[in-house]
Amino acid sequence: MLKKLFNQQKNESSSLIENLLFGPNHSYIPFVIYTHARSGSSLLVRLLASHPNVVCFGELFVNGRIGFGYDGFANDDQTLLEFRKSNPVKFLSEYVFTSYKSNVDAVGFKLFPEQVDSNFPAVKEWLAMNRRLKIIVLNRSDYLAALASRKLAAETGKWGITDSSERNTATITLTVDECREFFKMRTSYFDASKDLFQGFDVLELDYSDLDNALDETMTKAQDFLGINPAKLESSKVKQETRTLDKVIENYDELKKAFESSEFAHLF
Repeated sequence: MLKKLFNQQKNESSSLIENLLFGPNHSYIPFVIYTHARSGSSLLVRLLASHPNVVCFGELFVNGRIGFGYDGFANDDQTLLEFRKSNPVKFLSEYVFTSYKSNVDAVGFKLFPEQVDSNFPAVKEWLAMNRRLKIIVLNRSDYLAALASRKLAAETGKWGITDSSERNTATITLTVDECREFFKMRTSYFDASKDLFQGFDVLELDYSDLDNALDETMTKAQDFLGINPAKLESSKVKQETRTLDKVIENYDELKKAFESSEFAHLF
């Protein structure tokens, strides 16, 4: 079924994909990266996708598009979007966890829980029942940094960079209420993942693992997926290097507001 999506342009990127698709192999390891925006998931996906024996798609359940993340795939095809909407589980079986060439050892995609909770509940049910899946839970336990990153990206339009010269110099302001709501939401999602994936083969990672020990973390991820270790590459550059008090204009005010709360450690 993936052949329907494949654009037969004979460029380097599409040739690479053609070398992976259209085979009889169903014996690869299926996996899901269960995560949230601004948690390092784009870096993780790109690194795994650079492995010669891995197919790692991006956000497949974004509203209005399908983030395959590979050149030559129909991210905006309306017929496919309608098919995903009406048959999300069949979409996964026919267009994601389908047959590949024999050199493919692992296939997966990135999933944000909020994307399926309201719009694709059948996917969450499929996820809970599919014990063959390996699950990588990627959290960013520094919820304040995650919120600041999300708001800064939304206000500046910079969701990713490939060169350090593109880094933001802008600042933001956060309200106490939006912080509290965000902290509680992230906490509840992470706690819920413990119940959702009970009995699964799970690898828990944090943004700080990617930030502070990237090579060691990717070796651990490759070992978890049962694939031969390879040199993994990504053009993605760390977007923010400033401390939070330099990014958030009212940092001191927020710190005082949360100093006696369960979220005091975030400041």
